[in-house]
Amino acid sequence: MPDPEVLSWLADRAVPLDPVEAGTGLADLAPMCPVWSDVRVIGLGEATHGTSEFFTLKHRLIEFLVVELGVRVVAMEASESAATAVNDFVTRGSGEPAQALAGLVFRTWNTREVLALLQWLRAHNADLSPEHQVRFVGIDPQLPALAVEVVESFLSENLPTQLPRFAEALTALAQTRMTEAALPDPILRSAEEIVEVLDRQEPAGSPDEHARARQHVTYLVRAAQLATAPRDPAAGEASMYAVRDRLMAEAATEVTSTQAGTGPAVAVWAHNGHLQSGQRPEQVPTMGAHLRRQFGRHYYALGLVFGSGSFRAKRARLVRGYTPSPVRHHRGTAPPTTTEGHLARAHGGDHLIDLHDDNAPQAVTTWLSTRSWTRQHGALESPFYRMGFTPTVPGAEYDGLAYVHRTSPPTACRPS
Repeated sequence: MPDPEVLSWLADRAVPLDPVEAGTGLADLAPMCPVWSDVRVIGLGEATHGTSEFFTLKHRLIEFLVVELGVRVVAMEASESAATAVNDFVTRGSGEPAQALAGLVFRTWNTREVLALLQWLRAHNADLSPEHQVRFVGIDPQLPALAVEVVESFLSENLPTQLPRFAEALTALAQTRMTEAALPDPILRSAEEIVEVLDRQEPAGSPDEHARARQHVTYLVRAAQLATAPRDPAAGEASMYAVRDRLMAEAATEVTSTQAGTGPAVAVWAHNGHLQSGQRPEQVPTMGAHLRRQFGRHYYALGLVFGSGSFRAKRARLVRGYTPSPVRHHRGTAPPTTTEGHLARAHGGDHLIDLHDDNAPQAVTTWLSTRSWTRQHGALESPFYRMGFTPTVPGAEYDGLAYVHRTSPPTACRPS
């Protein structure tokens, strides 16, 4: 059973969240100002990819980070190239937000809750000059179809003699999926050669067109690195699992480097499994581990966990494949020995807690550094998901935790 001294420490440090919904004021989050004031990158996690309350809480935290601490970039676990359409909406009001959101392809994000965040970002940016606006970027190298479209169009219009040599690689990259076999290595070399072509020749087309094409080629190279990586976890740091997390950290680091100052700059929206600063189940570094090496204490990993409730995810069939659409899953009350079980017993309501305390009692230090268990669910679930627990060392993997007592699935955006 949980140590009473640990529960007392957790209860004393809890910052109650009242409520988790966005647009309800920020006063209750004020205790986090000194915690985050010298952080450059703040990771906002989620124990599932299909929980309404996680999405609304992260929306609320982003409002706080933007308004009170000056964060200027929201970086999401979403396609790098497709996210540019979302950024066009939040910074310039271009296009329809629902269409841009659907363009991210992942059904995970195509929800009313995430749409509300985009609309808030647009309203916040509406009267601001570009240098003070909040940008939206994707950091996931998956699904580069828009990058392929941009590069193909640029080559066709400005360097037509170069297009045939890259046609095969561009077609392959437009169709690649992590669930399919790896592409051959020459695909990566072709993507790198497009970079060389654009950098070697005089800028063709308008400066803006050239810059846009050059940026999307960068996305293509990362997509090709992922697409050609071995699918077998036994490949270690060469595997697609390791490569994806490394490339997401690389993208987050690049966008952070564009932000002036030393204070909070980037809020990273991703699954707990990516932003925690330990190892993936495949025993390779997570995105968070790479960010920890890059930024040290200036990277803050906030994991979001839950007491009980429902979430959405595709479910594996017993014979083959997954359900075509996400379905409802349910988890009961967390066992008291789990990480979230400790938080529930210490403070039953929704709350945040910073895990850094130089004066923590020995019992707390031991708990923070000892392997525990937590519940984590992705976009694809096993039929036996209710038996699933993930090992975690709370103090080694997270800087803080947010606990949501009761959860429910998000509301999907419906095609208009």
